[in-house]
Amino acid sequence: MQQVNLYLEEFRPKKNYFSAEFTGVSVALLLVFLIGIQWLVSHSIKKVESSVIALENQKVATELQVEKLKSTPIGGSASQLDEEIAILKEEKSSREKLREIIEYQNLGNAEGFTAIMAALARQSIDVIALERIRVTGAGNMVELAGKTRTPKAVPVYLQALQSEQVLANAQFGLLRIEQPESQSQNIMAFAFGFSQVAGASK
Repeated sequence: MQQVNLYLEEFRPKKNYFSAEFTGVSVALLLVFLIGIQWLVSHSIKKVESSVIALENQKVATELQVEKLKSTPIGGSASQLDEEIAILKEEKSSREKLREIIEYQNLGNAEGFTAIMAALARQSIDVIALERIRVTGAGNMVELAGKTRTPKAVPVYLQALQSEQVLANAQFGLLRIEQPESQSQNIMAFAFGFSQVAGASK
C-alpha cells in the first residue's frame, strides 16, 4: 500500500477560496458586518439629531426672550431695561434654588411634590420670579414667595395654579404684596402663606 505524506506541501488538500461554500460564508459575514455598521451609524445619527433639536429649542427660546426685550419700550432711559435684567436675574436665581429645595426639604411625599413642581413649571410667567417654595401636609398646603414687577399678575398667577389638578384643592395661605428693600419701586415682593415677605421693608 502506498502512503502519502500529508505534511509535504504538494500533498496537502488545496482550499478553494472561490468555492460556492466559502463565498457564501464570506458574503454572510460581510452582511453581518455591514448591518452592524449601519446600526451604529443610525444610532449615532439619532443621538446627534436629538442634541440638535435640543439646541435649536434652546436657541428659539433665547431668541424669543431677546425679541421680547427689544419690543419693550424703554421710554428714553435705561431704567426699564435695568428692571427687565433684574427680573431675569431673579428668575435665574429662583431656578437655581429649586434644586436646593428639592434636595434638602423634608416633603414626605416625593411623587406629589414632583407633580406640584411640574404644575408650577407649566404655569410660570415671565413677570413673576419665585424665590421660596414650601409644600406641607402631603401637598395640601403650598406656600410661595417671590418678586414681580406687575403686582396685578399675582392673583392671575394664583388662579392659573389652581386650575392645575394637583393644586385644585391646595391651600395657598394669605397673599401679601410689599415693597422690598433696596429695590426699584416697580419691583414688589409677594408671598402666599409665609409669615414674612422675603426682602420686604419692615
